[in-house]
Amino acid sequence: MNHLVPLIAIIFFLLPASQLNAHGENEVGPNGGIIRMPGAWHTELVLDKNKKSARVYLLDIGFKNPMTKNSKLTMNIKSADGTSTRAISCKSKKQFFVCTSKLPLKTGETIELLGERDGQKGAPAVYPVP
Repeated sequence: MNHLVPLIAIIFFLLPASQLNAHGENEVGPNGGIIRMPGAWHTELVLDKNKKSARVYLLDIGFKNPMTKNSKLTMNIKSADGTSTRAISCKSKKQFFVCTSKLPLKTGETIELLGERDGQKGAPAVYPVP
């Protein structure tokens, strides 16, 4: 019985930590995209098949209520080797932002979203380009 105590302690400490760190990032978003939590709200990135544009939803804590009113979004693409960054223009629509690149995104690059949802600024949301 005493040999189970360390195992139970490990499970007790690891399970809550994994649940706290996930914040839904292991789930598909309501619009079929990838979720990140840059603050008290979520971003959902939906890349188009041609990898030249993306829709970005700024969602509440419950993955609902996409918002662009009083919100801002900037997208930066970092090269695979990390030596260069290019800014992508994002325009607000009614429920999401559309970010369009002249060049297709490449596997290995990193997308960094800098957003503000209803005046509430978030940390960078980072996505690897698949």
